[in-house]
Amino acid sequence: MFALRLDKVRQLDPLREGENLLFKKYAKTLEEYRLKMEDFEDVYGRETIEKDRAFLEALKAKEDAKTDRGVLLEGILAEHAELSNWFGQDSSVIPLSEYDDRLAHGDLVLEMGEEEKVRILMDVTSSVAQNTLEKKIDRSIDSIKAGRLSKIKYFESGDFKGRLEYVPRVVVGLNPETLREFCDDVLQDKNRQEKNPLQMMLLDEMLHQLTFMYETAKEVRGKDDRAAEEIKKALKLIQDLSIKKESLRDHDYDRKANADWAYKALTS
Repeated sequence: MFALRLDKVRQLDPLREGENLLFKKYAKTLEEYRLKMEDFEDVYGRETIEKDRAFLEALKAKEDAKTDRGVLLEGILAEHAELSNWFGQDSSVIPLSEYDDRLAHGDLVLEMGEEEKVRILMDVTSSVAQNTLEKKIDRSIDSIKAGRLSKIKYFESGDFKGRLEYVPRVVVGLNPETLREFCDDVLQDKNRQEKNPLQMMLLDEMLHQLTFMYETAKEVRGKDDRAAEEIKKALKLIQDLSIKKESLRDHDYDRKANADWAYKALTS
């Protein structure tokens, strides 16, 4: 199992007391539900998994650990996707193995749909650095132009177990102040989280990126290209969900949303 060492998570701007309480809770939740490479020995064999683990360790030696607020936002999404119905009744959020977290450049898979499962890879960030966000989005666009989407090697959900291909990838992010306010709401029980407009901000970010990705895929590859088809499926579900949750846009929504630097960067 992927063990998330709390002392190994980088501290940039120290967490406040409320954030720290939820950070510890969500870190344990992610560790519990994260997909585990060793559970796929029946699919890939022990030798392949050992090679992948050695490659992973080499990557970890070169790359930074996750930020504390990145982990906090991952945990928020993993819990409230189902607990508070943020992404619809027939949805779930699945934390990826550490291998796919690093190789696929994403943290969670959002799985939607009752009959046909549609999956979206979510790269979760609390960064508000413009160049960091642009680099993350450019990675997805470059793949689309080449006719590729994300690949996930270690994935399991329902009756499916194995490799996913052609998974659209989006970046979702919120700045530290928005996360602090959410943590305060949870700890003080200020509102029911199924009505929290934070979910609408995330949907806006996904909708903006998927729309641009689909237009890019159609222009570069044609509307019948496999990548374009998979993006279109994801886009349709997010569009429908956004319409259903339109009531979350109260009179102050735009002002609050655009005050979040990450949201503004990801929707402009």
